[in-house]
Amino acid sequence: MNLLSGLRAGWYGIVAPYPPPPTCATDPDHQAGGSPGLWAVRWDWPDGTHEFIGLQRDEAAAAVVWSGQVLRWRRCPCRPRMSVVAISGHDFWLHARHRRGCMAPDCPVAAGVVAS
Repeated sequence: MNLLSGLRAGWYGIVAPYPPPPTCATDPDHQAGGSPGLWAVRWDWPDGTHEFIGLQRDEAAAAVVWSGQVLRWRRCPCRPRMSVVAISGHDFWLHARHRRGCMAPDCPVAAGVVAS
């Protein structure tokens, strides 16, 4: 009976809610001084904003997400430049919840340029 209590209705139907914010007790990145131990795909949009998607535990899994995104955006006229970046769980959560349209220069960037 209580199966759908954690879900909310979204524009495309029922979607899962955002994950809870990381805390010092549950996030190993916070305990290690904020060192990035996770990987994500960074979307850089033509207007200068960026987003992070596809949080993964290792770089190889993030590269799989990146290749899927390249195929997804291949035919679109206005597509983001994509790269795989090392990011902490806290930074990923901040961008998902509070930094929509972020243009800050101190956000994680790729060491090597991997563009699509």
